[in-house]
Amino acid sequence: MTLCDLRGKLLFEVSPSEFPAGGLGETEMMLWELYYRDKNERSDNG
Repeated sequence: MTLCDLRGKLLFEVSPSEFPAGGLGETEMMLWELYYRDKNERSDNG
């Protein structure tokens, strides 16, 4: 997810076979929410 974040891409764009909805789906939104929550917590603690 970090590479997607750095390149401004979404998971369904870089791995369509894993996220076949063809767009930003509920599962991917949940994953991004967790990713950014963790990223923010790490930056607040470091």
